[in-house]
Amino acid sequence: FHIGIDQNARRAQEIVSESAATSRFVYLSKPVTVRIAQVIIENYVAVRVRVKLYVFDVKYEKALVSDVTLRVLDAFEAEGIHPPAILHRNVTNSSVEMIG
Repeated sequence: FHIGIDQNARRAQEIVSESAATSRFVYLSKPVTVRIAQVIIENYVAVRVRVKLYVFDVKYEKALVSDVTLRVLDAFEAEGIHPPAILHRNVTNSSVEMIG
């Protein structure tokens, strides 16, 4: 998942972890890990929230991905966590404007 650099990355990490750990398709005998990194994507900066988890049966792999993705997107929307936006820095007064 990618969120804007001005968003609550700690809360996003919690949401992704909770969404993965509570999926009915996840294999909980293996750890669910969530990593945060600042990345550059096509000339803009974003925060990447990456989850590593295991499915309890490979036939449910796509269902696991869909389930966790929908849970995360719904929670992000409810919490007001937004995707990356293009930032424009105004050099004259050092403020940052959001575009888009």
